[in-house]
Amino acid sequence: MESGTYYNDLSFRYIDGARIVRKATHTHVKDLMKEISFIRNLPYRLKPFFPEIISFGLSGGFAYYDMPEYGPSLRKLLLKNEISFHHAFNLIRRITDLEFTELLNINKEPASDDILIRLYFDRIKTRLSEVAGLSGEIASIIEAPELFINSRKYYNVLPLLSILENCPEFLKAIRPKYMSMVHGDFHLGNFLINTKEDTFILIDPRGEAEGFDCFYDIGKILHSLHGLYDLIHEGVFDLKIHKSRGTFQIIFNIHQLPVVQVYKKLYENYLLILKEWFIAYGEDTNAMEKALFAEALHFCSLALFHLQKNGNERCAVARYLTGTLLLNDCFIRNT
Repeated sequence: MESGTYYNDLSFRYIDGARIVRKATHTHVKDLMKEISFIRNLPYRLKPFFPEIISFGLSGGFAYYDMPEYGPSLRKLLLKNEISFHHAFNLIRRITDLEFTELLNINKEPASDDILIRLYFDRIKTRLSEVAGLSGEIASIIEAPELFINSRKYYNVLPLLSILENCPEFLKAIRPKYMSMVHGDFHLGNFLINTKEDTFILIDPRGEAEGFDCFYDIGKILHSLHGLYDLIHEGVFDLKIHKSRGTFQIIFNIHQLPVVQVYKKLYENYLLILKEWFIAYGEDTNAMEKALFAEALHFCSLALFHLQKNGNERCAVARYLTGTLLLNDCFIRNT
C-alpha cells in the first residue's frame, strides 16, 4: 500500500492473521483527525468505497488510525504492467461514476464568489511562498520572472497568475458553477485495487465535506493521466538546469517508456467520460478547460510536498515545471 499523504507514516502489523495498516502523524494531527472524521461520517452507502477504520486515537500530539490492508494502487499496477488497459479504464470509469453520482452531489450548491481566489490563486501563492522560504535552487526558479524550458520561453507561475487574476474574461470562463464535497486527493495512487474481486477503495481523502468544486478532484486524475505525475513520481525523467545572468535554461523531458502510451490512451478515453459527466452535472461547455486549469495549479503547488530532507529537489522541480508548462498552455488557449 502506498500513502499519498506526504506527512504520514505507515506501519504494518498482524491482528488475527490479517495484515493491518497504521497511518499516523506527529506533525499534522489536525489534518489526520479531519480525515478520520470525514471517513467515519460518510453516508452508509459510501463506506464500502473508503477505508474501514478499525481503531483510531489521539494523544500527546500523536494521531493514528488502523485499517485493513487492501491491495496495490492503480498507479502501481499500471507502472508494473500488472493490469490491462481495458481493466484499468473500466476501473477509472467506475470510480468517476461514483464520484459524480455520489460524492459530488453531497452538499452541492452554487459556487461562492470567492471560490477561484480561495481554492486556486491564493492557495498556490501561499504554497509557493512556503517553498521559497524552505528551499534553495527551487526558490530561485520560483522567483524568476520567466523560464526557458526546452529552448522555449515561458511565463513563470507567479507572474502568470497575476496576469490571469486581472483578466475578467478568463476568470468568468474558468469559474466553477458548483461546489460540493470532494475527496481532495483523487489520483491513481490513492485508488487501491483488489484485482481478484475487481473492487476498489479510495484512500487518503483530505476530508473536504463542502466548499470545493468538482474540478479540484478531476484535476487530480488528470495530473496522473495527462500530466504524467506517476512517471515523475518514479523519477523517470531527464532534468538539466543551467543559470546564466539570472536566466534559467532548463531541459526537462519525461522518458518515453511504453507505459506512457498506455497513459495517453487512458487520457484520451477519459476525456469522453468527462464530457458526458460534465453535461450531466450541469457544468458549461468550458468545463474541460476548468479541469485542465485545476490540473496545472495542482502541479504548481506540489513542490511543497516533495522537498527531500537530503536536499534533493529534482522531483519537486519536475512537478513545478510541469505545472508551469500546463499553466502557460491554459493561458494560450483561453486568452
